[in-house]
Amino acid sequence: SLTFTNCGWFLISGDINGYILIWKASEGRLLKILEKHGAKVKVLKMGSNDNILISGSADKTTWVWPMEFFNNLSKAEDYFEKKETQLA
Repeated sequence: SLTFTNCGWFLISGDINGYILIWKASEGRLLKILEKHGAKVKVLKMGSNDNILISGSADKTTWVWPMEFFNNLSKAEDYFEKKETQLA
């Protein structure tokens, strides 16, 4: 499953293993991997003002992800880069 944020800055994809990947659309750079589903992500839908992401999976779970940081590109990049640094 694929969706763009309404602002167009981010592409969000779901894979067959249940992961949700958040990409910076203009660069094709992976920013974050969200892990909650136990099977293929079948549905991704952004809220109308990019405030939430809803994901649905073949494991019959639905998650609502707060995405308030998508309202500001620099905040979103800072948020993800900080998380990437903490994981490294």
